[in-house]
Amino acid sequence: MRFRIPALATLVIAAFLLASCSQVPKPTSYPVNFQKKMQAVHHWDVLAAELAVEIKRTLEENAYVGDTPVYVRTKEPSTFSKVFNPLLEAQLMKHGLRVSETGENALWVDYEILLVKHRSDRQASSRRVTPGVMGLAGAMIINIADLVSSKAEEAAGWAAVGSLELLNLIGVFDGQSASGSENPVSDYELVFLTKIIASNTVLARNSRIYYINDKDVWHYQPRTDTRLKSFSVTNTQ
Repeated sequence: MRFRIPALATLVIAAFLLASCSQVPKPTSYPVNFQKKMQAVHHWDVLAAELAVEIKRTLEENAYVGDTPVYVRTKEPSTFSKVFNPLLEAQLMKHGLRVSETGENALWVDYEILLVKHRSDRQASSRRVTPGVMGLAGAMIINIADLVSSKAEEAAGWAAVGSLELLNLIGVFDGQSASGSENPVSDYELVFLTKIIASNTVLARNSRIYYINDKDVWHYQPRTDTRLKSFSVTNTQ
């Protein structure tokens, strides 16, 4: 007769072993999610199209749609803003909105870019299993599956369905990056902030977050005037 550890006893033993391994709260990552990576001018145009829809909706909600023009402004000119401003203006006009060149008697759309640089090594969607727990977790899964059903196929099905939830429940995954992962994440992230202003009143605020390529960060940094200046030299001798 095959000796089998009762499932309840296995759970108790597992909880005891895991609790004794650490005396402080264990770091864990956020649930797996997705974040867009901006790495082409087309992506800037997509952003402009999305923003134009939001701007028009905000104006409609505040009864400003009509002859009131829209003025696009950024605090710090950059290579990105030089391209993005006309893209956004074109998208606004596609939606039937007027665009102001001076900002006089207009609604102002202000946008700002914040760059965040991370110094630590980060990986995308990689998890490392705490050593020594996989075997214990497997035994628990098999015992529970056997208790639920005496048929092998049904037991396997229950084990497959419950394995991930069970492993998460007992904290098998530590949320840290696996060494040698093939999914490196850029050091830089971009925070895109917008607000719509009417008569010194903010009608709406919004924010978006993107990954960007590290080598493309200069697109979003303030531009410096590198034009050559000419000087005239007079010989006083």
